[in-house]
Amino acid sequence: MSQIISSRQTLLSCVNQQPSLRKIINVSASDTRLVEARASLLLSSIHRSHGALQESLTSATYLNSITESCRDLGLNIEAAAYFEVANAMWDQGEMASSIGMLQELEQLSNLKQQTIPIGKSKILAKIASQVSMAKLEKPDRIIEKYLSPALAELKGKTDGSDAGQVYHEFAVFCDRQYQDPDSIEDLERLRTLKEMKEMEVETLLKLSKEATSGQKQRNHRAYNQAKQWLALDTEEYERLNDGRGQLLRRSLENYLLSLAAWDDHNNDALRFTALWLEHSDEEVVSESVSKHLFKVATLKFASLANQLTSRLLDTKDEFQVLLLGLVLNICKDHPHHGMYQIWAGTNSNPSANDETALSRQKATKEVALKLSKSPRSGGTWSAIDRISHQYCHFASEREKVKSGSKIRLSNSPAGSALNAMLQKNPLPPPTLQIELAADKNYSRLPTMISVDPSFSIASGISAPKIVTLLASNGKRYKQLVGVYFLRIWYLKYLLMCRRLRVVLTISGKMQSWSRSSHKSANS
Repeated sequence: MSQIISSRQTLLSCVNQQPSLRKIINVSASDTRLVEARASLLLSSIHRSHGALQESLTSATYLNSITESCRDLGLNIEAAAYFEVANAMWDQGEMASSIGMLQELEQLSNLKQQTIPIGKSKILAKIASQVSMAKLEKPDRIIEKYLSPALAELKGKTDGSDAGQVYHEFAVFCDRQYQDPDSIEDLERLRTLKEMKEMEVETLLKLSKEATSGQKQRNHRAYNQAKQWLALDTEEYERLNDGRGQLLRRSLENYLLSLAAWDDHNNDALRFTALWLEHSDEEVVSESVSKHLFKVATLKFASLANQLTSRLLDTKDEFQVLLLGLVLNICKDHPHHGMYQIWAGTNSNPSANDETALSRQKATKEVALKLSKSPRSGGTWSAIDRISHQYCHFASEREKVKSGSKIRLSNSPAGSALNAMLQKNPLPPPTLQIELAADKNYSRLPTMISVDPSFSIASGISAPKIVTLLASNGKRYKQLVGVYFLRIWYLKYLLMCRRLRVVLTISGKMQSWSRSSHKSANS
C-alpha cells in the first residue's frame, strides 16, 4: 500500500512541476498540490498504524516542507501538517516536542480557514490524551483545561470524525484514571483506615460505658476525638469513591457516544462491554448506559453476541432490560450472528437445582418469542429453528454400519427430512463465513439447496456423519454431524467443519454452567 501511495505522491509532484502536463490533463496546480498533500498525509498515517515510525516521520516532514508552496497557491494545510508531525513525534518518543507543537497549533489564528480541516476540539482532545499519558498535569486540570473545552467546541455536534475523536479521548482518559493503580491503592488504604477507625470508635464507646466515673470522662473524650477522625476519614473515602464512580460513568457514556459518532474507534465496543458487564450490578451504571446504548449501531456489538447472550437472566433489573433489548436488536439486524446462540439457550436442559441456568434459559426463550412474533425476523427465526432441530435428529440417528461406510441419504429418514426441509427454509450454510453488513441486508447470501445423495460415517466412538451440502452459489460445503458425550456436560450438538474452521451449535440436553464458572464459560 505504501508503494502505491508513494508512487501517487511522486507522480503528482512531477505533474505539479510541469505546467505542460497539467495543461494536457486539464488540472490546476492547486488541485495537484492538494491531492499530493492528502497522499502524504495518508502515507504517514498508514506508516504510523503499522509501526514504521521513521517512514511516518519522513512523510510528515515532507508534508510540512510543502506548506509554503501550498500557501502560494491559496492552500492552507499548516494545521494538518503540524498535527501529523506532532503525532509522528509522539510515536518516536518525543513527548515534549509533540505536546508543544499541538499547543502551538491550538493557538493558530486561521484554524477555521484550513483547506484540510482540523477541528480545534480534535486538537484539544489529543493534547489531553498526551498530557495525561505524560503525567504533566493533574486529572482535574486536564478535564478543565482541555476536555471540557473540546466538548464545548463541538457545539452540540454528536456525529463525525471530530466528535468521535473527542468522545473517544474523553472515554479513554476516564478509563485510565479509573484503572490507575495509585488511585486504587489510595482508595484501599482509606477503606482500611476507615474500618480501623470504626473498630476503635466501637471499642472506646464500650470502654466508656463500662469505666468508672473518673476514667469514664477520659474515655468519652477519646471516643469523641476518634469519632471526629472517623468522620474525616469517611468523608475522604466517600469523596474518592464517588470520584471513581463518576469516572466510570463518564467513561461508559463517552465510549457509547464515540461508537455512535464515527467508525474510527469501533474497538471501543469491546472495552465498553467489558466495563459494563463487570459493573452490571450497579444501578447508576445502568442508568448512564441507558442514555446512549441504543444510539449505537448493532453492527458494533454483533461480534460480541456470545458474551452478551451468556449473561442473560430472567430478572427485571435495569441491566437485564438493556441487555435483552440489545441482544434482541442484534438478532433482528444480524440474524446469522445472533440467533443460533439464542436457539442453543432455548433448547438447553439445565439442572433443576441450577437457578442461574434456569433463569438464563427463560430469558433466551423470551427473546425467541419476540423474534418469532416480529414480522422482520420471524421468518428467519422459524427457518433456523426448524433446520437446527432437524440437524439434531439427523445427528442422533444411529447407523449400524462400520466407519468409512457410505450410506444413501434415502435410507436415512432424518437425512431425507433434512434434505426436503432445506428448500422450504432457505438459509446460508452455517459454516459460511458471513461478514457483518452495515446495511443489515443479508438477502444476497447463498443458501443451502440440497444434501448429497450419499454420506459417510467417520471413525470414532461417536461415529459422526460426513455430509456435503450444495449451495445456491454452486459451491459445496462439507459438514461433520454427530452426537458426543463429554465428562462434564452431556451435549447433543451440531459440529460442522469447513477447512480448518469449526463451528459448534449446542442443542439438546446440556447441563448449563453456573455463575461461579461464568468467566471460563465466556472464554
